[in-house]
Amino acid sequence: MVTGANGFLGTWLCRTLKEAGHITQGVDRTDRSSPWLDEVHVNNLSDAEAVDSLIQDCAPDVIFHLAGISFPPTAREKPAFVLQTNTVYTVQILEILRSRGWKGHFVFASSSDVYGAPDPADLPLTEEAPLRAITPYAATKIAAENFIRFFQNDLNITVVRPFNNIGPGQARQFVLPAFLGRIALAVKEQQKEIEVGDLSAVRDFIDVRDLARALLCIMEYPGELPFVLNVCRGVPVTIAELLELCCSVATVQLSFRVDPALLRPEGPDRRYGSPRRLQSLGWHPVYSLEQTIRDCWQEQTRS
Repeated sequence: MVTGANGFLGTWLCRTLKEAGHITQGVDRTDRSSPWLDEVHVNNLSDAEAVDSLIQDCAPDVIFHLAGISFPPTAREKPAFVLQTNTVYTVQILEILRSRGWKGHFVFASSSDVYGAPDPADLPLTEEAPLRAITPYAATKIAAENFIRFFQNDLNITVVRPFNNIGPGQARQFVLPAFLGRIALAVKEQQKEIEVGDLSAVRDFIDVRDLARALLCIMEYPGELPFVLNVCRGVPVTIAELLELCCSVATVQLSFRVDPALLRPEGPDRRYGSPRRLQSLGWHPVYSLEQTIRDCWQEQTRS
């Protein structure tokens, strides 16, 4: 069972699971059909009784809990709503599973945002690095992780912390599709300049298809799993480098003008991880950053 099945990661995960031969039930707020789902169930996870009935009917062996609000500005604007969605609904599901004595595997999608603005001495970030919430979004994920620990003795749970995942199908408010959209518009209107935010932040970008493969690897791993796993490439990339690579793929030369409205209130920081623990399970990324950008640029130009 995949919650948030019609979301960005959910869509790619369901495709990966289906192609690997697994029967997959999707749970989502929308009833959009998908060739990668055996069945889709409309449920926003707010009604505990409805969630209980859904789990009974589906009887899943594995639950990937991806549903939630993943865009940090939304969390700044509506913190109570995001706390409810990202944290309370997660705890509610776990209460239901524990009450039923469920023996399956629960995989929770947290975020690298829980590491906040790390101390340089902690880079690259391992799973033991301090958690520092500097955004409401990160605070909801840390809260969910803290509650999850109370269920460890009763349920088989794995927490994954994906770093910045990118790839085809991502919503346009995120950094890579936003850059590509502005570049495409500049090409169309023969502009020589685009507006950007801060370009000095450092991130660890991973293709969403590699992330989906990592989740499949975690599900199929035959041995005992660590409680927490980073999912990342371990390669630090500045936002400026990402933008320059976008321009290179689009074969265009542009100048950049900083728009104060696009600056993040928490300021720039450096955040990249260590994939060592996950790689010990047999997973390795296959998509280079340039290939991901090329695939996204093709999608952008088609639309």
